[in-house]
Amino acid sequence: MLAPDRRTQTYCQLAVAFAAVTLPHVRVPLFAALAVVAVALVAGCGSSRTSGAPSPTLQTLSYFPSTAPFVLTVQTDPASAGVKSTRALEQNFPQATLLRTALFARLGQLGIDYNKQVKPLFGNPIAFGLLSAPSSGSQTQFLSAWMTRSQSALAALVRKLGPALKSSGTHDGATLYAVGGGTLAIDGPTVLLGRSPQDVDAALDRHKSGQGISSSQYARLTAGLTGGSLMQMFGDLTHVLSGPGAAKARRVPWVAAIQSYGASINATTGAMTIQFHLDTTGQSLSASQLPLAAGSSPPAVAGHAPIQMGLRDLRQSIQFLEATEQAAEPAQYAKFTQRVGTLRRRTGFDLNTFVATLTGTLQISSDTKTTIGRIGVSNPASVTAMIKKLAAAPSLAFTKDTRIRPLGGGLYSVHEATSPDLTMGVVADQLLLGKASPAQIRAFAKTSATAVPAATGALAFRVALQDLLRLTLKGTPSPAAQQLLNMLGDLTGSVSATASGLDGTATLAVK
Repeated sequence: MLAPDRRTQTYCQLAVAFAAVTLPHVRVPLFAALAVVAVALVAGCGSSRTSGAPSPTLQTLSYFPSTAPFVLTVQTDPASAGVKSTRALEQNFPQATLLRTALFARLGQLGIDYNKQVKPLFGNPIAFGLLSAPSSGSQTQFLSAWMTRSQSALAALVRKLGPALKSSGTHDGATLYAVGGGTLAIDGPTVLLGRSPQDVDAALDRHKSGQGISSSQYARLTAGLTGGSLMQMFGDLTHVLSGPGAAKARRVPWVAAIQSYGASINATTGAMTIQFHLDTTGQSLSASQLPLAAGSSPPAVAGHAPIQMGLRDLRQSIQFLEATEQAAEPAQYAKFTQRVGTLRRRTGFDLNTFVATLTGTLQISSDTKTTIGRIGVSNPASVTAMIKKLAAAPSLAFTKDTRIRPLGGGLYSVHEATSPDLTMGVVADQLLLGKASPAQIRAFAKTSATAVPAATGALAFRVALQDLLRLTLKGTPSPAAQQLLNMLGDLTGSVSATASGLDGTATLAVK
């Protein structure tokens, strides 16, 4: 097996091969090739950064507008923590040898000297982003920017690709080229790519005038994320949410408080972790206005199915959904309350009283075919009596063709003509509902709960990804696919809510 430095170089070489193949034929927009480069750079190619280098991340981000709804940066410095940890994870994937073999053959055909023309470029992060939110009927405005480590090496590579590049003038000292369906600009050591000349010109102007993403904004967008991340994604949402299409959503205090978001991807020897933060500091929020219950105490999960989820204080989330519909869709909410009132008058079933009896954690277990949920109830006898009342007028609670019949032992079957049958009822001190048989319902009621490692907040989950994929894949996996499946461990994570935002993590174990 190759040494770590050599292995990471092969990924970079493969990316360059893709880009070099695309440019001469210009049958595929260059932004697609650069997207491949961005993904390949995850391995971290090139030489380490020299001391005294000027803020390469901020230099790169200065080409993007402060209102950009999405920006992705990929670290390429092999001395960074993110790249070093990715090298350790990459050792678990022997398929890299196949990529290396194909790469060497292709680079030789293209006449590209990696050490002289490619390796000197790497070291600083590459960024790709959207300049505005996509809208119907218009092309997406995108920008890719990369401040390379060597202006002379970049110039040499441009000369190498000369036949594919058609000069279209200059702007702010940068040389512009028309390439396929986009515009390329070389601004000293920096290479830019946009859909149109206007987008690239605007990016150059922002950089020159200092009107792009600033250091303070970058710090705010990535607040709470682990430093030295392999990849970061972030964006401003205030501009998106200020449009007329979001007017109804802004009636919900929590939505109106959203400012921005940030996420990061990191790798270790045995896992890959995604971390995210949604900023809701746009206005003051109370605990009752949050979509999830506040607090760091995590819920446990239960069951033996591949998908397991736990939600603490279901009543908080139900009340949030009701308040959301009342604010955003008052007419629909009025119809809902009218229906609830009719149900109460005709049967005596009171929805608010029913919800008030729900206690503890909602736990869901699913293999995509059988799905069951359970939650504790404060008064099992009262809940059982309320379900009997509900069974007397099922069309008021569900659809017109719904039928509910008793199964014995406190369980009922809910039948709808267009949906699979559900089983619901009270077992001991729990309310259960699921697309499952009575035996499966009773078995799940007895299943013990387990904690999710490192979980915090009101929502926690565990997904046995290997088992889930085996259940959902059609046919027998190929030997290569089976090898990959065997490497996958559990996907675990959690989400917590505060007045200042939502924070979450998801970790995929790799064997």
